[in-house]
Amino acid sequence: MSVFVEDFVKTTICVNCKHFIKTSDIWYNQFCGNKDVGAKKAINPVTGEVGYLKKNDLGGQYYDKNRYPFARDINKGNCSIFEVK
Repeated sequence: MSVFVEDFVKTTICVNCKHFIKTSDIWYNQFCGNKDVGAKKAINPVTGEVGYLKKNDLGGQYYDKNRYPFARDINKGNCSIFEVK
């Protein structure tokens, strides 16, 4: 979904949100730190390691060390959990 200049006033921009977690300068590697969208802790049955259970774009489950989802997967331009810094 693209956001056009005319719609900018209504747009929620992640860097202006208090839940934004900047991890690098690459836009798609930023996270949403809202406690309500974080993944649940789980034990990987193959390795025995504790991680966070997530789903990939194809619907498959995987275990990750990072609890939070990517901001790009949460905010589509009008984020319902957006809170100004």
